[in-house]
Amino acid sequence: MSDALRNRLASVKAALRWYPIIALALVAALVASCRGSGSGPAPTPPTSISPATPTQPQPPAMPPSSVAPPQAPADRLVEGYAVLKGCRMTLEVADTPAKRSRGLMERPSLPRDHGMLFVYDELRAWPFWMLNTLIPLDIAWLDKSGRVVDVQTMLPQPGVSPDKLTFYYPKGEAQSAIEMNAGLAGELGLTKGDAIELRLGARAIAPLAAPCG
Repeated sequence: MSDALRNRLASVKAALRWYPIIALALVAALVASCRGSGSGPAPTPPTSISPATPTQPQPPAMPPSSVAPPQAPADRLVEGYAVLKGCRMTLEVADTPAKRSRGLMERPSLPRDHGMLFVYDELRAWPFWMLNTLIPLDIAWLDKSGRVVDVQTMLPQPGVSPDKLTFYYPKGEAQSAIEMNAGLAGELGLTKGDAIELRLGARAIAPLAAPCG
């Protein structure tokens, strides 16, 4: 091989040594150029998420007695009010055959200012008795306008068979009657002809009068 050819091959080999470095430099420049000239929007950073609100401790459950007042038994009927002789009486209302038949049976006591109103569909001399009734009662029968027809006292008859119980009849026709604690009618001076104001149903708003007894 001539010296001239040998020198040319040596020059080519020396040049080939730099090709990988040059290629890498070109690739790096191309990548940098693409990043700098991109036309798309810059990526949006992730939306920040509010930190979770810590759960507030719940108050302890209140005992049932402080959540709601105890409900009256089913036979403690819709309440109303009566105003008689200037005082207020809270009424339980018996306005169906079943409620009237039950009445105040087996009650050991009755609040002094409470009573039971018996309501009928027609005027009649409605009789009463003391079957299974434990407390003495006064009864005032009323006509359709709310005036007293008659007032009587009814006494318990323990151990007496139903066929021998005393029946109490008013001295006139009545459309309603109020049972109350015995002696209260006398204390109030309640007599025939007195007017009693009844507030029932939608009108069952407690009057301003003081409680009876």
